[in-house]
Amino acid sequence: MVIKVPNSQFNSILHLYDNHQRLRNIIEAIPELSVGEIFVDNPNKPSLSLFTIPGIYILAGSPDSSNINNILAKISPKQTIFIPNRKSWVQHLKTYFGPKLRSFNRYAVSASTVTIDHIRNLKLELPDQYYLQKIDIKVLNQIKNSIGYYVHLFFGDPEHFLVSGRGYCIKNDSTVISIASSLVPFKTSLEIQVDTVDSPKYRRKGFATRVAIELIEYCLKNGIEPHWDADTEISRKFALKLGYSDLQPYKCYYWV
Repeated sequence: MVIKVPNSQFNSILHLYDNHQRLRNIIEAIPELSVGEIFVDNPNKPSLSLFTIPGIYILAGSPDSSNINNILAKISPKQTIFIPNRKSWVQHLKTYFGPKLRSFNRYAVSASTVTIDHIRNLKLELPDQYYLQKIDIKVLNQIKNSIGYYVHLFFGDPEHFLVSGRGYCIKNDSTVISIASSLVPFKTSLEIQVDTVDSPKYRRKGFATRVAIELIEYCLKNGIEPHWDADTEISRKFALKLGYSDLQPYKCYYWV
């Protein structure tokens, strides 16, 4: 049996996610997210859980539950699967998905080496007609169906982001071309997400660096950890440029 429970009840099963060293910001923000579904194997005494948001599945608890296959059956193809730091989980995925299972590296980096002096040295003046500003209601409405769509996805309404999120953007006249924002509601650690319009006119101009610096500087000034988790080698190198230090890659999974 697999039961769906509301996000508001997540804190009662948070202990199942204790073995997740990654994605802590997302996991701890689950009760505040406007999207996502939580499934458990037993509503009264759960030992297994699955949280899903668009593109991501986070498994937790004991894979030895008799309902493991019912939980895994809810995972769609080509979506990222995060598992607890337990080798037994990998074997259960291999057993269920067989040769369809694939893995790839993500890169955790440490913010302990990021300093205000370093990122300030990376700051460049923006070209004429480009300017940087804090994300406000007007910006949120502009990016609803373009870069930064994830802000609306995870926060729901703009007011929720203005209360529980933070971000900056670069504009060219009135067009938003690059943003850096908190991916989910945050408290003492902010999950940074950076996005730039995919156009030769704006790529490789330093806009992503400049807007990321603004958000990181805000975090450092306010005692907030600017957390970064890279899903590509490009993102990892970007983080190292900003002063983050390299950690070991870790495996994520998907099936095809």
